[in-house]
Amino acid sequence: MNTLLQKSATTIVALALILGAWVATAQSSAEAAVRQTLGWGYAAGAATAEFDGTRHHGLYNSTHADVTGSAALSEGTIQVSFTPKRSTGVQTLAHFFNSAAPDAGAVLATDGRSLVWKVGASQVTVPVELALNQPHQVHVTVTEGRLRIFLDASPVHFGDSIGFLSSVTGMNSFDIGGRNTSGQNGYADFYTGTLQRLSVLTGPLTTTQMRTVDQALNRFPVGLGDFTTLGAELAPARTGNRTWVFTGDSITHGNVHTYGVRTWSEQFAQRLVELGHASDTVVNTGISGDTSVGTSSTLGVNTRFADASVPTSRMSSSSCSG
Repeated sequence: MNTLLQKSATTIVALALILGAWVATAQSSAEAAVRQTLGWGYAAGAATAEFDGTRHHGLYNSTHADVTGSAALSEGTIQVSFTPKRSTGVQTLAHFFNSAAPDAGAVLATDGRSLVWKVGASQVTVPVELALNQPHQVHVTVTEGRLRIFLDASPVHFGDSIGFLSSVTGMNSFDIGGRNTSGQNGYADFYTGTLQRLSVLTGPLTTTQMRTVDQALNRFPVGLGDFTTLGAELAPARTGNRTWVFTGDSITHGNVHTYGVRTWSEQFAQRLVELGHASDTVVNTGISGDTSVGTSSTLGVNTRFADASVPTSRMSSSSCSG
């Protein structure tokens, strides 16, 4: 009996050690899973981030580590933070190419009504709505043979991959703001607006990471610019109707959690009436017990389903977890 117990105990300890090593390895792999191989951009508000439809910027026929490190990626994420100021014509956000064969490169572009991801002769076009003079962020992610495209941290496309940067044979160049056509000075499809940053990452980001400031991964997340913008939406002189979508946990959900007192979305709706915006719509998508992870993963779905003009979230400190 003692021998059996000893053997069982030994087996349990061995399994625990194996499991512990596996968990530690998994955690270590997860922590190291996503890193930046290319980062190109400008400080917030810098004049150099403004593209007037005639300029571009990047590295041409280069052996820079950002280029060579990104060229080897068969999967990963391309991330661009931008503010468009023109809605007509094809405009290049980023072009990755071999200087000897630029047409066989990978291009991320917009025409004001759609996002275009093109690798060689293959192309995916995704209809979207891009508000002029408003910040946007696009993520093109390729993992496990699948292509995912996100606009402002909301999914807009899911399908088969048409390739990633390793598909660009001999990639030695990249550009933002223009598409290379031939030689060091041949460019077309110029962009008009702000191009804040281009990043290439080795893997996917979560929607929470897309919205979070992280110096290593995401320096310019998309969000409501400032309270001045919000104030303009609430101003009595504002014309047109808006849809306000509230999301969060129990303090947004209300019901029994506010003990019969009006929730803050209900109080906000009353304030809209007082400001002369009685025709605005207020939608409450709060879920009691939800967490920041859960809310961030459904925010895009909720705001698109309700055709939101202004999404807003409020969470208690106890919900800021997975």
